[in-house]
Amino acid sequence: MGRGTDLTLSDSRPYPLDDIDDNATWIPYPLTNRISCDEKPALLRYVATEMACLTEIIDDINSLLLDKAYDMEADDLWLATNRIYSRLRIRLERLPDALRIEGQPVPQALFVRVKYHQAVISLFNRLLSHFGHASQPWYGQARQTRLESAKEVARYMHIQRQFYGLKQVPCHMLDAVHIALLALLTELGDDEPNQAFVELCRFLVSFRQRLQLADKIIQMIEQTANESAIELPPEAVAILDILFPEPSSP
Repeated sequence: MGRGTDLTLSDSRPYPLDDIDDNATWIPYPLTNRISCDEKPALLRYVATEMACLTEIIDDINSLLLDKAYDMEADDLWLATNRIYSRLRIRLERLPDALRIEGQPVPQALFVRVKYHQAVISLFNRLLSHFGHASQPWYGQARQTRLESAKEVARYMHIQRQFYGLKQVPCHMLDAVHIALLALLTELGDDEPNQAFVELCRFLVSFRQRLQLADKIIQMIEQTANESAIELPPEAVAILDILFPEPSSP
């Protein structure tokens, strides 16, 4: 049985709402990466404030699914999970205008959205893997919600690649790429999940040049696909050609 944490959350916020702007600016580093971008507001206080709010919700996710869930009926657990999901969705919908994704957004704005969708995937991953059964009426909805967030992670990462390339992707994006890939892996077959999976594979290959964990994730994907007889998109096979070679002709 899981155990929840006994940590007490602080009532304070990193910055008061009337003092959330600062003079910090941001520009791609290093300048030799050939990316042309004017200095923009760094939005660090906005990001810190959103991460504080997200951490509170994640604490409630852990409290529910690592502790309280074991004493709840399945339908009650579904309702409680949906309440947490609603909080995540509302926070996303009400993000400050400064964090809008328009024009050429700074990576920090993309990061905030990616982390919220990572939390959604984690929420429904835990629900489905430990408490879900295909016969339950909410099972399909939980999978679909998880899938939509995984596709959103891929969409925001595509924007990151479009404007800043693969080499400058922050390492702290790897965990979101990882969890989204695994969510997409079990839903492959249709165009949208396939395209999202391929997009995230590009980032995984880029990460492996810097992080050993990326290699382990690729091995995990290979093993899961083989054991579950999942057919990977041909483009993903090409991107991961070292571990997923084309079958030889008879």
